[in-house]
Formats: sequence, structure tokens, C-alpha cells
Amino acid sequence: MACLRKILGVTRRDRIRNTSIRERLHYYKELTTTIMTKKLKYFGHVKRMNNTRYPKILLEGHIEGNRPRGRPGKKWLEDIKHFCSETGIPSIAAAGHLATNRQLWRLKLVGKPSPRPTSGGRL
Repeated sequence: MACLRKILGVTRRDRIRNTSIRERLHYYKELTTTIMTKKLKYFGHVKRMNNTRYPKILLEGHIEGNRPRGRPGKKWLEDIKHFCSETGIPSIAAAGHLATNRQLWRLKLVGKPSPRPTSGGRL
């Protein structure tokens, strides 16, 4: 939000609400949708990794032992499950299967296909 305020030349002392700043700049994308898209993109990235990579091991692993007292913390996969239900994907298993195909995954998240890698790019 600070960047948008900088663009307009407005400070917090001017006491202008964030919604009106977004309206002035015609920027209607919410922060929560940006976070959701980025988390789902990273989930797809991790699901396409080799099984020996640490992020994939941590995502699919299970820790033995008991949790401390109190309310359990929110897990990252619970966020993914919630975001999947918002985008129309029935389960995490279905999301994992869909994420193995980068083109379909990107199309489901963003609504446009990912750019084809150039000859100098990595796969």
C-alpha cells in the first residue's frame, strides 16, 4: 500500500483510506487474492519438484510426537485446502494432480497460460 501512496503523493497523515487510493489508481486487486495466488503457485512449484528436494519432503512429510497445549496453529496446507475450495478444486489431492501440468495449473489460477520457455531457459 505504501507504494500506491507514493505513486499518488499521499502520506498516512493525509488520512485517506486505502480503498479510495485503490479507486483513484483503478487498482481493484485485493491483497488476499494476491496472497492466495502466490501460495497456490508455490504449491504447484513444490509438487512438480523431485522427491529428494527438501521443500517437497517437508510438504509431504509427517512429524511424530505430540503438539503443545492450546489451540493448534494454522497449517500451510489448511490454507491451500481453503484456497483450492475457493478456486473450484475439490481436494488437495486433485490440486496436486492438476499441479503436475504447469500449463493447466497456471490456467486454473490466473486464467491465462504460462509463457513458453525460450531456448535459453531452464525446464
